[in-house]
Amino acid sequence: MPAFEHARSHNDFAHLIGDVRGGLAHVRYTTSGTAVIDNAQPMPANYGEPQTLSDHELHSTLAEEGHDFAISFNGNLTNYHSLVKKLGSNGWVPRTNVDTEIITELIRRGIPKNKQTGEPDIIRGIKHAMRELQGAYSVVVYTKAGELVGFRDFLGYRPLVLGKLRQRKILASETIALDAVNAKHSRDIRPGEIYYVNNNGQAQSFDQDRPKGFPIGLQHCILEPIYYAHHDSVVNGKQVWYYRTKFGEALAPRVIDNIAKTDPVLAQRIRDADPEHPPDGVLVVPVPRSGIPQGIGLAKALGVTVARQPREDLTIIQRARKMARSDSTPPQLRQFARDFLHMPVTDKPALIRRRGTQRSFIQVEGPREDEIEKKFLLNPEEINGKHIILVDDSIIRGTTMQRLIKKFRDAGAASVHVVSTAPPILASCYMGVAMKDAEMIAKSALTKPQRRALRPGKGGLDPQLITSLHPEFERIVKEHTGADSITYSDIPLLLEHAGLLPDGTPKACTSCMTGSYAFVIDNEAVPSWRNPSKPALQKPTRTKRA
Repeated sequence: MPAFEHARSHNDFAHLIGDVRGGLAHVRYTTSGTAVIDNAQPMPANYGEPQTLSDHELHSTLAEEGHDFAISFNGNLTNYHSLVKKLGSNGWVPRTNVDTEIITELIRRGIPKNKQTGEPDIIRGIKHAMRELQGAYSVVVYTKAGELVGFRDFLGYRPLVLGKLRQRKILASETIALDAVNAKHSRDIRPGEIYYVNNNGQAQSFDQDRPKGFPIGLQHCILEPIYYAHHDSVVNGKQVWYYRTKFGEALAPRVIDNIAKTDPVLAQRIRDADPEHPPDGVLVVPVPRSGIPQGIGLAKALGVTVARQPREDLTIIQRARKMARSDSTPPQLRQFARDFLHMPVTDKPALIRRRGTQRSFIQVEGPREDEIEKKFLLNPEEINGKHIILVDDSIIRGTTMQRLIKKFRDAGAASVHVVSTAPPILASCYMGVAMKDAEMIAKSALTKPQRRALRPGKGGLDPQLITSLHPEFERIVKEHTGADSITYSDIPLLLEHAGLLPDGTPKACTSCMTGSYAFVIDNEAVPSWRNPSKPALQKPTRTKRA
């Protein structure tokens, strides 16, 4: 479903102004299979018996069609097919092939038929659903009665934040959404919490006990601070751009060591560099947009020039200026911001991402390659004759990096050294990120027994073993992409600088890097691109961002 193809114009919403207490929206992209309007969110439902909804009803207001509630969902259920079979044992048939409908049906079934005292009916329905759900989910519910509810899975895979605008409460996937409407970020919704706001604006928090035998601990998605979250959002108490600059800084010694393997003279020039006198002909180029803070952090640590960024990518610079001037900024952060603002930069951008292009990792092979070709523009004036250190958030298939390196060489780059601030991605994600493990370029460095260990239920690989295999990962990816050197981050470094290792116990999901999963994965609970021979109950779409 192309962006905005089914969006309504401003006039369609004009009649709601001053006539509505709240609303619900969802920003969604298709990550695999076909996109159809039946799978779009928010998804409405009734408290009574389930009914078939038309396309018009799916995109109408609750009041217009008499629906009792609607939900927006971010994540993925690992027991989707088990729940479809369980719910279908009495004749229920799903009308869509997305797990959003499963959550909706479980909530509906948990709502008492007769009005009861005590907890609101919608809370009873949500508690019933949470006892059945497994996997990653952050959900926002809005009812016809004007109730707003948010709830989050027990392990906290996907973020959900609470904001306040005057006397109104706002729930969103990221704090950047709150900034967009000048709302104040109050706090994160806790894993396992149900946050309820009645139609008078009064809020109440409910905690649902974990089902017996449920995994303990926390499993925050490690790709949120690396890639998914907007760099101006706040995750785990700090702004994402700060995490990402620290990722880049921490990789500086490894980058120099890997450059030295192919060009010891260049490596020594970088070692001898200082911010006042950066080495000529060496340029750090971040891949926009999620690679920008990492690239800036790496350039700062190396003492070399960083490529200037287009104006639309400079919110991190604006934030740093505020931090440097504010007396309320902690001294360490204030000094960091001041150093950050005095870095040497080029006169013009070296690499520009065209606005309106999609994230290519979610696309199929042909369109993905076309998207990469039109996504980036290079400025040969800032590249010709220079040694380029290209910084990206991750390397999954290697397709983007292979095309980019060719573009830089065609623009006259003397050499291209690549840095990934994520460790090698080796396994499928069942928590809401569509990645084909068969296409993961680093996986080809593993033996057959190691590959088998990455399958669900096989235990995964030890992070220390993965770190020991980095030279082989980097060799294979270097040969595939044509880079002069490849540098990967590792899992311990990532957890430390993302604030997800506070007491020595990891509080993050790294299953896409280790193959170690918190849940038993349904035999059929895999995206459709992994089960093309099983047409029934397939899940061709994934959802993102409530």
